Amino acid sequence: MSFHLVMDSTGDLPHAWAQAYGVHILPVTIVLGQRTYRDGADLDVATLVRLVRATGHYPRTSQPSLGDYLAFYRRVARPGETVLSIHVSRHLSGAYDTAQAAARELAAEGIRVVPFDSQGGSMGMGFLARAAAQARAQGRPLPAVLARLRALRERLWMALTLGDLDFVRHSGRVHPLAAALASLLRIYPVLEVVHGRLQVVAKVRTPARALRTLVQRAVQRFGRRPLHLAVMHALAPERARALAAQAQAALHLREHIQSGTLSAALTAHLGPGAVGLVAYAAAPNQV
Repeated sequence: MSFHLVMDSTGDLPHAWAQAYGVHILPVTIVLGQRTYRDGADLDVATLVRLVRATGHYPRTSQPSLGDYLAFYRRVARPGETVLSIHVSRHLSGAYDTAQAAARELAAEGIRVVPFDSQGGSMGMGFLARAAAQARAQGRPLPAVLARLRALRERLWMALTLGDLDFVRHSGRVHPLAAALASLLRIYPVLEVVHGRLQVVAKVRTPARALRTLVQRAVQRFGRRPLHLAVMHALAPERARALAAQAQAALHLREHIQSGTLSAALTAHLGPGAVGLVAYAAAPNQV
């Protein structure tokens, strides 16, 4: 094995992929009231939402501490080995910067850590992790793997629409007054990840229109080019199924990842009811 593969839990990855590709998941910390939890390790999405409803406390997230990173990487790799560590966009979290700090300390111990900024999250990170694992299995050296990831990162597109804006308001990702007004007026924002940042690209008045807008924007970007597509949701399987059906009808899918649940770390900010698309155009002889 030329390198170990790590991904922080803000990314989403089918369980079968994590096992097949040997991806180590670094849990993000979720703070709820006076308690802290490790995303995916001792808190899942359903439990997170249940606790919020029961306590009235809204969650916030934080990247693991530098000490947590150091301990995690030391468990994954031994001196003389390399770790490729994929992280949520540095514009949305400090995870990437902390990974860089850990890499500097571990270099003195002979453990090489190479952080990679996904410039996104969710299944965008999952697709990148799969590409890295497949390149590793082909015996590609790390510089070639990184070049492949950079090329794939440029092709990735992520868009979503929100459900419960109370989570968004309390997360601080948008101005509280703006989120409160959007909730009161029943406005459903559509967002895209642009250069690592979430940007509102449309505001519609019904949930059905929000789903149609997501698909329309995918068509505008990709046309009928063959796509790898994932449909993700936060405790909204019916909305996800409706979105998937529209996407299948309007797009040319080479690969359709059945709708999966967003991580608790993402749900803490986006709220239950969020649904989204993660896609990239297939390229000849590439994943």
